[in-house]
Amino acid sequence: MAGKGLEACDQKSLRVIVVYLGALDDGAMPELLQKIGNHCRLVTAALIAGPWPGRDLADVEAALSKRPASTQALVVAGVLAMLAALSFFAGQFGLLGLAVFWLAVILIVA
Repeated sequence: MAGKGLEACDQKSLRVIVVYLGALDDGAMPELLQKIGNHCRLVTAALIAGPWPGRDLADVEAALSKRPASTQALVVAGVLAMLAALSFFAGQFGLLGLAVFWLAVILIVA
């Protein structure tokens, strides 16, 4: 009986995902991915510009946008992967570690 409930739940979740993706199938998916990519690049530029003396967000964003798309993707993926790895490391120290991590991110970006 529990198995049927789990299967029904999975089928319901799958239907919701399919309906959602179907709603985005009218050409909105590339636009959504473009917006996500722009936000990721902006976060990357902010994280690079924060500790770099003499550079601000606009300078780093301009330098990053001049690079080829493949280089941009590698830089963004590398910075966000490092951010994720550091957050996992900070998580090993519990709530205090995560609080220090987020404080450091906020101070770097601000």
